[in-house]
Amino acid sequence: TQRKLADLELAKSEERMRSLLMGAPVGILIIDLDGRFTFAGGRVFDEMLIDAQKLVGAAVTDAVADRPDFAAFLAAGAAHDVRADFEARGRTFDVLSGPFRLGPDGPVIGVRTVAFETTERVEADRALRQSEAVFRVLFEQSAAGIALQDVAREGIPTKVRWNRRMREMLGNSEDLDDASWTDFLEVGARAETEGEYGRLLSGESDEVRQRLRLVRRDGSTIW
Repeated sequence: TQRKLADLELAKSEERMRSLLMGAPVGILIIDLDGRFTFAGGRVFDEMLIDAQKLVGAAVTDAVADRPDFAAFLAAGAAHDVRADFEARGRTFDVLSGPFRLGPDGPVIGVRTVAFETTERVEADRALRQSEAVFRVLFEQSAAGIALQDVAREGIPTKVRWNRRMREMLGNSEDLDDASWTDFLEVGARAETEGEYGRLLSGESDEVRQRLRLVRRDGSTIW
């Protein structure tokens, strides 16, 4: 009787675990040492309209015959942990695979693989890179002089980025890469200008508009 109760409790526990895995927002695969799927589940399969249960019992070489790169990735997971991005049906996945053991020191009994969908993140990264590329073009090709500088970090000033036109206006000085924009202000205007920008950074003002005369390294001036 006790054995039957233990077996029943174990079956219930396994079913709860299976339900948890099947409903997880990932894709989970387990492959035995013979190269066959023993488990496939997770919401990723449902979202891609793939019947995960049809994979169970199938050989990896047959199930992913059209993706030799993925088959090789799964095979590599039998020896050590591997990670890579894969695209399938217009979606991108971060996939982790590695040896499957029943315990930390137990023998390898197969390969376990988990896939997380990262389509939105990848698309956001791609959009960000495109936006940055457009900004760089506009920044460098602008007919106006532009200087960009991040807020100082821990009191350490950050380098100024000068666009091509600004470099020309300042005489293409060789030390521009290590210069601060305040280096080109007239001495009498520095305190007032730094005060204006200090109020801007603290939120006391929304913008700064000034008519300033800049002094090049050779002493000549520009407005």
